[in-house]
This record gives sequence, structure tokens and C-alpha cells, in this order.
Amino acid sequence: MKQLFRMFCISCIAFIMVLASIPSTYAATVTFTDVSTNFWARSAIEWGVQNNIITGYTDKTFRPNNNVTEAEFLAMYIRAFDVTPAVKELKHWADPAYAYAVGKNWPVLGYNSTTNRNKAVTRGFVAQIIASSQGLNLDETSSVQFLLNENLSAGKTSATVAGYQPNDKITRAETVVFIKRLRDAGIKKLDSRPVLGSEPIVETPKADVTPRVQKVEEAVTKLIESSSTYKNVSTKSGNDSMLVFGIGSEVYVSYEDNVTPGTSAYDLVRISKATDKAARDIAYKILETLGVKITPEIKKAIEDAPNLSADEVKDIRIQNTNVDISIRPSKFDQDTINISVKVK
Repeated sequence: MKQLFRMFCISCIAFIMVLASIPSTYAATVTFTDVSTNFWARSAIEWGVQNNIITGYTDKTFRPNNNVTEAEFLAMYIRAFDVTPAVKELKHWADPAYAYAVGKNWPVLGYNSTTNRNKAVTRGFVAQIIASSQGLNLDETSSVQFLLNENLSAGKTSATVAGYQPNDKITRAETVVFIKRLRDAGIKKLDSRPVLGSEPIVETPKADVTPRVQKVEEAVTKLIESSSTYKNVSTKSGNDSMLVFGIGSEVYVSYEDNVTPGTSAYDLVRISKATDKAARDIAYKILETLGVKITPEIKKAIEDAPNLSADEVKDIRIQNTNVDISIRPSKFDQDTINISVKVK
């Protein structure tokens, strides 16, 4: 009888051990009250929860449309590929993530600022963190182009810098989908961002360019060759876009040919160094090549933009019989101005 009891106990223990060894599938089967069975990001959300990258809330919601803060994005991104270091005096829940990011020279804003930790991040910021984690030191525009070139993103509305929508906030659902795509693409580790100038910009643009890009690049090249002011400036084009690089291989200006015959699309000129006169002059040359007359009103709007506070930033629309132009300073980077232009 004792032997039978012992065998029964052993069987029970073995059964419990087998159950303990089976990975929990709760995350994959849990039903968030705000994530329907046909929600576009459901499978990615389940994957993220199951892999301990992101969690739901105690009220059984996931809040997929909530914007993600810098602290939240860093924590999720690092958790997907690595572990954060131990912090002796934990003053904020995201201190380990920031210690990790700063240790790798990533361009975070919240290391010494709780306010910035709690600010919603943009898709452009996400692109720059990802590029940094792959061993590159790029500005926002080049970081977005890197993601597109490497098929790490297909953009939001199209596979262009403009279509990526870098100024849009990124939601919890979008973030986990983004991270899963990176994992699926084969990214396995996070690297440090090199000190500026120690690593060349890596780009793989398409060889063919549109006639408009070719025309714009030729005009900018002539401008560069006309004065020693631009001795450190160079251009690089691919398909429907062109980048203008300045000192330290930073992108000064970019141009995207978005015009398709028969549509109402606008070209995009982005100034990434609006405080630099050389960058502004290059942007003026691009606009002139597209058929825009640079009026005092246009110059003033562009030159005043870097001095505006976030509360003062607003779109400036200029329309006349020949041109429709919208000048949009970035609320998050005073040096960045997006100019949408359509010549009638």
C-alpha cells in the first residue's frame, strides 16, 4: 500500500513538473477588451505580450491607440533584444533603459529630464533610435531612409521619407508591430551609435532617378561648385528623392519628387539644418528649380521658423496663381522645416 502511495505521489510530482515546463499561453489567449479578434495588430500584440515585450493593463485593456512615450519605447525596444543593466539607486522605473541607451550613445532626450521621458515620441525618433542601434550615426531623415532601404519599414502611406510620416506620433499597437517586424527581419542585437564622423553613412538608394530629381540635383551641384561656402557639401540621389549632405555627413536638405501626373500630390523639400544659411540657400535653389519664385514672404517664413517656440509653430500657407506652398516647422526639432510645394 505504501509503495502504491509513493508511486502515486511520484506521478503527481512528475505531472506538476510537466505542467510547469510548458510555456504559458495566457498572453496568447487573453482577450483584451479593446482588441477585437479582427484588430489589425492583434497577432503582433499577442506576440509582444507573450514575449514579455509589452503588457496590458489591470482593467484587461491594452489601449492600442495610446501614444508611446520615449521611456516606454526604449523599455519595449531593449526588452525585445537584450536585458537592461542593474541600477543602484532607482529613481524612475525607466532608469535601467536610459542607462542602457546612454551607454550605447543613442540620441535620447530624457536621460536627465523626466518631462522628456513622458513625452510621446514620433516615428522619426523611432527611426533614429533604430538606426543608432544598428551602428549608424544618422539624422532623422537619413535614419528613415535607412529603414526604407533595408525594408525595415514600408512607410505609413508610402515607402518614401514623406510617406513614412516621421512627424506622426507612434501608438502602442504600431510600436509592437514595428518591433516584431525588426525581429522577423533578422535583427538580433543592439549596437552602439558611433561618435559622429567615425562611421560613414551607409545608404543603398535605387540607381534610377526621376527626371525632376535629376534636374534638381544638377541645379544643386552647380550651386555647390560655384562657391567655397559649399566645399563640404555633397549630394546623393535615388529613385524619387535626393539628399544633400553637409559637414560630418549630416543631411542638410532633402527633396522628394511626389508628383504623379493627374494627381494633386505635392513635392516635399525638407530643411534639416534651418539655422544654417547654406542649407537654406540650397533649399531656395531647389524651390526655384521646381518653379517657385522666392519671395520675401517665403524667405521670412523659413528664416523665422527656427526661432519659434513649440506653441508658436504653425503651418504657413502661401498661394497664388503659380504656386501652392506650405511651410511647416517641426514642433520637436527647431532645425527642421517641411515644405510642401506644388507649382500650378
